Amino acid sequence: MRFLGLGGVDEVGGSSYLFNFADHYVLVDAGLRPTMVGEASVPALKQLDDYPPQVMFLTHAHLDHVGALPLVIQRFPQLEIYATPLTQALSISVLTDAIKVGQAQGAPLYDAYEVARALERFRNMDLLKPLSFPWGKVTAYPAGHIPGAVGLIFETEAGKVFHTGDFSNIATLITGEAHRPDTPISVDAIITESTYGDTVLPGRKKQVKELITAVKQSLDQGGRVLIPTFALGRSQELSCCC
Repeated sequence: MRFLGLGGVDEVGGSSYLFNFADHYVLVDAGLRPTMVGEASVPALKQLDDYPPQVMFLTHAHLDHVGALPLVIQRFPQLEIYATPLTQALSISVLTDAIKVGQAQGAPLYDAYEVARALERFRNMDLLKPLSFPWGKVTAYPAGHIPGAVGLIFETEAGKVFHTGDFSNIATLITGEAHRPDTPISVDAIITESTYGDTVLPGRKKQVKELITAVKQSLDQGGRVLIPTFALGRSQELSCCC
């Protein structure tokens, strides 16, 4: 068993990871770096020319995990992409928006036709139902974070690996918390996101209370409230509060 990080290893963005299971190459995610433009935003997909993936899986639909999908399909037109139905649906909006952003920046990476080609390669991946392949099987577990997000357990002759994208152990207004099995699952390795792994964040209840207080104070004083937030996930949650 081997693992290669193509992006998102020591950075936030451009998440893309390649596993080698018994001469089979499995790709997980292919995102863009939101703070960069054009080719600089793309993970090291050229390395896939030497290690062509036989199948691909998506953890969730944020841009930093799916934004480079059309570029992967440019290289491997017949590659099947497994994702939950919610991740598939959200990816349509994310990739369509990425076209507009790329054009506005003067550095488009793909067009609507190439996005459509990528979307045609989607295959359903249901929660908690193993999928079997020549090299082993994969099971998707709810990860919280945003609708459709999952962590993946790969079971092969070489061992068992748990790969997460972003995850949350706290339920929100739009999605539940990450799945916690009744019986612990033993694995040989864990690949996990760690964006805030070295940061102590305030509790969610405190954050919500502070937001409500700030909004109320502004409105009581006759002001208006503008809340900059991530388009996918946070915006929908804030909308549910109103």
